[in-house]
Amino acid sequence: MSDAGDVKKPYPAWKSVRDYVGCGVLVIGGFVAFAYGMYSCQEDKLEAAHAFFGDLRAGRVEQAYQSLAAERRAELSLPDFRVLVAAHPVLGEHTESAFGNVEDWGPAGGRWHACTAGELTRGDEDWYVEVHLTRRDDEPWRVHEWATARPRAMQETLLRACRRLGVP
Repeated sequence: MSDAGDVKKPYPAWKSVRDYVGCGVLVIGGFVAFAYGMYSCQEDKLEAAHAFFGDLRAGRVEQAYQSLAAERRAELSLPDFRVLVAAHPVLGEHTESAFGNVEDWGPAGGRWHACTAGELTRGDEDWYVEVHLTRRDDEPWRVHEWATARPRAMQETLLRACRRLGVP
């Protein structure tokens, strides 16, 4: 004898599809949230680098100088900075700057550090650029140092501080 209450009904196919779609939406949503979080963590560092090179491109050398980290300004006077920019035309003549991922670490020496690498486009030339940024807890990110080279001339990381980028 069988009791009617013991009979199991088959799981409807539409509920199975709904469960898979729901899980897929959750996975995609999680990925989007993760990607946005990663971007927003890098955004302020990338903005500092773009602002620095944007000021140089627009001929605002003094503003670019003021956006340097205080330690760098203490080592490099504005007149010396002007000479440096004039000696490297790609700094003032590039038409576009593009940067990749940011590697950050710290605090070290009371400051946070970050590096990014990218390109400055000047005419039909793409120049490789590395940027080392720093900040204290209560300050915005500022450029500490940078280096440029033609990409084909790249043999190794240009800035000792940026070796974490893993550039060959």
